[in-house]
Amino acid sequence: MSTSAGLSVEKHLLIGPDTPAEHLQRLAELLFGLEGLRTCLAQLVIRTPRIDAKIAVTKKLFLAQKALSSARERVDDLLMPEAMLGFRDSRLPSILAETVDRLSEELTTDVLEQYVLDYASSLKSRCSAICDQPSRLMLEQVESQLMDMGGRRPVERDFLKTDDAGIQLRHIGEWQREITWPALPYRPARDESLTVLEIDQYAGRKGDYLAALHETVFTIEIPAFEICAMIIARFEPLPDRLELDMARQCWDEGRHAEAMLQYFSEHGGRLYDYPIHLDLWDSAVKAGSPEEILGLEQVIGEGYNLGAEKRAIERHLQNGRDTLAKLLEFIYLDEIQHVRRGLTWFRELAGQNADSLLSRLEASSKVTGASEFNIELRRYVGFTDDEIERQLRRAGSHR
Repeated sequence: MSTSAGLSVEKHLLIGPDTPAEHLQRLAELLFGLEGLRTCLAQLVIRTPRIDAKIAVTKKLFLAQKALSSARERVDDLLMPEAMLGFRDSRLPSILAETVDRLSEELTTDVLEQYVLDYASSLKSRCSAICDQPSRLMLEQVESQLMDMGGRRPVERDFLKTDDAGIQLRHIGEWQREITWPALPYRPARDESLTVLEIDQYAGRKGDYLAALHETVFTIEIPAFEICAMIIARFEPLPDRLELDMARQCWDEGRHAEAMLQYFSEHGGRLYDYPIHLDLWDSAVKAGSPEEILGLEQVIGEGYNLGAEKRAIERHLQNGRDTLAKLLEFIYLDEIQHVRRGLTWFRELAGQNADSLLSRLEASSKVTGASEFNIELRRYVGFTDDEIERQLRRAGSHR
């Protein structure tokens, strides 16, 4: 088995390492390579202007993050204190030797060839026509680094460090400094044919259901997945499970946008007939921490609006649009999980400041809340009774 670049994977991984520490070093290289590739994809979600291509990248981001999370978990297993005794004492327990052999085989066949070397090259080739110059430079540098790891040139980086606590992975930032990561754009890329208005110039489209569908896609679903990608690309280090949840939501929102746009076009909608705004993104990008963004987007933006879809679903059913109603029902189920996970991460990252931070974000948010108010659903996703009471007052609802 070899990659399209002509590199012998067996020689690089299965035959090359002479010691368990060297073997672990190679596994660590793969992990770092996957992280660089994942960060590229998060940037591309934001920087790609063509909507169909942008949506397609959301799935690639999720798959890359899933592979990265799996690789991290496997390497972490090898770095457990009881396992590392074998390295410090120059002895390797037989169970660890078996684990190393199994991991190297799995990572070689499932990750190295598919996601790291071949995939980086093909990604650069496919994206050259749809992304901007900073993105192309980023992809070229990541591809070059991955080729270094693949064995074309000697790898001089030490991905492992030894201290009193044992052997640990070096921080990804030490490798990423060798790549000129472009600064995230102030606003995400949009097709030049779309008319982007400032929020104070945007009137909205309440009467026309196709216009309302267009508005949902371009002012909610697409900015939502770009915000998830922005959290991954902008902040590090983050908990692995948070990155995976954000990548999963990014793909969820991409699927929502794709399905809505298909319905929109099949029923006579024309993409460039309506203006759009970027208010959701504009609010999130000004936040200074991942917990602030989660508070604005998943907790307040999505959480306080839980139930808004129900009225739209009923209206579409009354007007004979059963397919659209069913689509919104599926989306509604996804949104519930987005709020539940987002609220959990918001509390974990904000810690003891969660209550005061949420109150501050509420005061700055323009979200009023849903008129369809389900208290038990809000309890399910994790809101406290005090928070639910504040939402009731904010929405002007009554028990």
